[in-house]
Amino acid sequence: MIWGLLFALLFFAASTYVLVKGDRFHRSAICVMLLGVFATFFAYKFGSHKWLPLNLTVLTIDILALVAFAWIAMRSRQFWPLLLLGWQMAAVTIHLASSFAQHLLPQAYGVGQGVWAYLQFATIFAATMRAQQPKK
Repeated sequence: MIWGLLFALLFFAASTYVLVKGDRFHRSAICVMLLGVFATFFAYKFGSHKWLPLNLTVLTIDILALVAFAWIAMRSRQFWPLLLLGWQMAAVTIHLASSFAQHLLPQAYGVGQGVWAYLQFATIFAATMRAQQPKK
């Protein structure tokens, strides 16, 4: 429960900052994250409650986010969108690997999915802060 609250607070703070201070790539990336988090929340709240062996709804959400991050990475001239793309690929890979690991605990699967979101928010937030610094 505490991790969910921590995630929500960090999510809200980072998203607000990026939406106010970020350029179009920063805002696009944070919007992908916002849509993905809300869609995943509603998928578990009102749809499928099972984590294993493979939740196709959440996998579909993550694949759509992967495509969106690929689009951002191809259009941006900066490096940070490639990090988002790589971490999203890891999240999708964990979904696919879970279909082969029937003995995997649901908590381990959840942590494996969630850790990438923290890294993605941190990357978008840091990239936005770095863009605000004066050029030397």
